Amino acid sequence: MRLRYLLEESRDGFRRAWGSCVLSILTVAFFLTLLGFLTLISANISYFKSRLNEQLQMQAFISNTLDDRGIAALADKLRRIPGVIKVQFISKDDAAQAFEHEFGKEMFSVLQENPLPASFTLLLSGQYNHEAGIEQIAAEIKQQPGIDEVVYHFKTWLQLQRYASLANTTSWILLLFVTVGSLFVISNNIRLVIAARQHIISTMRMVGATAAFIRTPLFIEGTLQGMIGGGIAAMALFFLFEFINATVPGVVTVPGHILGILILLGAALGLLGSALAVRKYL
Repeated sequence: MRLRYLLEESRDGFRRAWGSCVLSILTVAFFLTLLGFLTLISANISYFKSRLNEQLQMQAFISNTLDDRGIAALADKLRRIPGVIKVQFISKDDAAQAFEHEFGKEMFSVLQENPLPASFTLLLSGQYNHEAGIEQIAAEIKQQPGIDEVVYHFKTWLQLQRYASLANTTSWILLLFVTVGSLFVISNNIRLVIAARQHIISTMRMVGATAAFIRTPLFIEGTLQGMIGGGIAAMALFFLFEFINATVPGVVTVPGHILGILILLGAALGLLGSALAVRKYL
């Protein structure tokens, strides 16, 4: 009987201030959609960054003056450079085969010789996944006799580093605004419900109703508002990222737990907003 009463009172609270309830739900949904979108973008940037971390490579081109013995000795020196975890030798023939597979045989038929140099592909440790570390390793490789040129394409990786840092910082700032904004609108809505039910609340107190009995429907109402807002945000993000994936497959992923966290975060904000209003106005 008591549970039924609490649910009915929560429903009546929605009905009495339905306009502000809808506004609260939509506000929470909007804020959480922004937060969830940025969080998912940040998560995807971090994912791509981790994938690139596993493939941090440099290409070191070898002088044509080195013989097989000199190449083997140079490979041993490169392996001893801090930050280099693997050295793979690419012969002139291997380079030519890779080039032909990618671009065809027309160029070699015109040149009638293999102009591609032998090289080493070096896999780097993740501990050196910053600009200073990459430059340090490149400088050491360039100093080795027999190395003509060192090539590394880390601009994309470095940009992802910057974007990931910016996205994380923005997420925390946005979380602060989401929290403050959601608490304000939900607390204000609960305040309106309390004002609309002031006569009923006074009567309940006169007949001996406990504070918990009076406040619980308000807590339920605020929690439901936040949960509904979180659910709307989760659905909006799901369909948005499904559309993005349908347009550009494999670009972004949507971890299911993040959508669940949005719903729980909305419920927590709703409960906290209700608690603030009840404490201040009741």
